[in-house]
Amino acid sequence: MQEIDNPKISVSDSHTEIAFMWDGFDGDDCFASHKIQVRQSGQLQEYDFGHCVVWGLRKLTRLVESEGHGSETSGFRNPEIMTYELKKTPSSYELVVECEVRGLHATYRVENPRVQVNRDFLNQYDT
Repeated sequence: MQEIDNPKISVSDSHTEIAFMWDGFDGDDCFASHKIQVRQSGQLQEYDFGHCVVWGLRKLTRLVESEGHGSETSGFRNPEIMTYELKKTPSSYELVVECEVRGLHATYRVENPRVQVNRDFLNQYDT
């Protein structure tokens, strides 16, 4: 699985791109790294959540591939508690990233999104 152990989900419009990335699959059920990168107005903001089980990738994949409304929330402790929620409507996505220790509360919105899902990893993992 070495060639495909870096799945990515991207949600974008003409102003904003939100990329959910996983890297360093351990061969069982965990990734060494899970990050979110947000590109907006020429600026890059990166959030590092540390280790993540495959279930986190699966949850977000199901959300973005589904029809209609929905949301998924994930929480991590790397080293402080940090969470994110991705909310979906038929015409938009909203990402909220929070870290109480840092006083962080960031919200990003994508309207009429283009969605790209690299399913290669899950397709092979599920066989």
